Amino acid sequence: MTGRALAETWKSLWPALPYSLLLGFGSRFLTYALFEGAFLSARGYVISTAVLWFIMFIAYRLNRARLMIQQYPWMYERRWLFAWRAKTPGAA
Repeated sequence: MTGRALAETWKSLWPALPYSLLLGFGSRFLTYALFEGAFLSARGYVISTAVLWFIMFIAYRLNRARLMIQQYPWMYERRWLFAWRAKTPGAA
């Protein structure tokens, strides 16, 4: 949801980094509280934060590509799932 929100408000991806750091802390707390896992594990925190940031990145790119194509249909077309490209002048 964070990646989607950043894409839909036309912000850059950089604010996702502090959000993922905070959510990584929350993830460690939930692991500790619900599953009796280690709370102060540096390796667990880094892994949780990296996974969360990766999910945010994927959601951001998917939504940004969708928005660019919907907002500017005369200029851009979908290239791949995460990318767009300028339309060629002769394309219908």
